[in-house]
Amino acid sequence: MYKRQDKDRDDRDIAVSFAAEGEAFGLDALAGLPRRVLSATAAESSEFLAIGTEPLRELLARDAALTRHLLRHTAEVMAHMEERTKMLAFLDVPSRLAGTILWLADRYGQAGERGAEVPYWFTHQEMADLIGSTRETVTTVLAELKRDGLVDSRNHHFVVMDREALKRRISLPNFAESFAESV
Repeated sequence: MYKRQDKDRDDRDIAVSFAAEGEAFGLDALAGLPRRVLSATAAESSEFLAIGTEPLRELLARDAALTRHLLRHTAEVMAHMEERTKMLAFLDVPSRLAGTILWLADRYGQAGERGAEVPYWFTHQEMADLIGSTRETVTTVLAELKRDGLVDSRNHHFVVMDREALKRRISLPNFAESFAESV
């Protein structure tokens, strides 16, 4: 597992995404996009493969299966980012936290005795960065989710104990009601 970080306007590191074994990052260069400076930090002992833009382009030109794999990975990342954008725009903090924990459990979780455990270290600040909140609010909401028996965390590893109840905590705004009141 590694986390990608950027800097906020006060030059503090903020977590912008996480990825696990086999997931690529830094593909912006393939599209000729302007260079961005992000850092990647391994959360555990890791090996990374670095390949330059031109050698990767040449490899993709020769290997259709690799090209399809990379295209699928890129499409999955784009779909996830679109979902995160909607989540940030339309959901309250408890819903965003519940949704993010569910996504992490679905993507990286391992079945355990108590539920799906996300076996990676996440601080409350990193979760806050991901959902556009503060560490204090994440700590408060996480305590409520724990108290209600929906999630647990040990050593910053999340365990989803009641997936269906956690899903029900995601409150979607009622746009029809708001629209009807405005007409």
